[in-house]
Amino acid sequence: MQEANLQRFELADAEHAEEERIASLAQEGVEEGVPPSPQQRVLPTEPVDPPPAVAQSPRRLPVRLHDSFVCHCHEIDWMTPLKNGGETTYNYTDGTPTIQCTPIEGYGMPCGDKVNLGHITVDQAAANCRYYSWDDPHTKMPQDLIDFFLKWNREDPYDSRFDINHPDHYLNHYQSLQELIDHLQDPSLHEFPPIQGTTDVFQAQLEINEIEELKRDSLESQQT
Repeated sequence: MQEANLQRFELADAEHAEEERIASLAQEGVEEGVPPSPQQRVLPTEPVDPPPAVAQSPRRLPVRLHDSFVCHCHEIDWMTPLKNGGETTYNYTDGTPTIQCTPIEGYGMPCGDKVNLGHITVDQAAANCRYYSWDDPHTKMPQDLIDFFLKWNREDPYDSRFDINHPDHYLNHYQSLQELIDHLQDPSLHEFPPIQGTTDVFQAQLEINEIEELKRDSLESQQT
């Protein structure tokens, strides 16, 4: 008799525990027998079996397009010539200068240099690099840089319209280099005359210094 009563008590306790478990699931919005939604799952912060590390710069991952081709062209600021006065040299996106066909520790090398050094073929670069083929409609090379090489007369070593520190810089007046080119060909396109700029680097620097001095004077007057 006592053994039967003990079994009934144990069964009642088990049923009570099950009812509490189901009630707890209901409070969490989880139905009995239904797996939680992706939003409710607790995911690990790191993969359980992380993939093997690949060569990369300290700033960002390279673009691995397949097992044997890694592109670092996204690390280059391709607009550098349109900021430094028109000199066809390039910086990395953090401002570090590149050296053509020369590896720099901690940085990747653009695919054009890899082709020149024989590390990859022209066909590999054309097939896999989104910066290499300028006639590709999906190229990631800035259109202004393409127009600079294909449409602009680059006989002058310096042009204030491509100096980011000079008020003549083309993006202070136009949306694109093509718009500047069109304005030079047809002065009636805008109410202001086409920006001619200067090719005298010393004169340009004087004008930059004057602008900077005016900025400092304005800032000081605001603070007093």
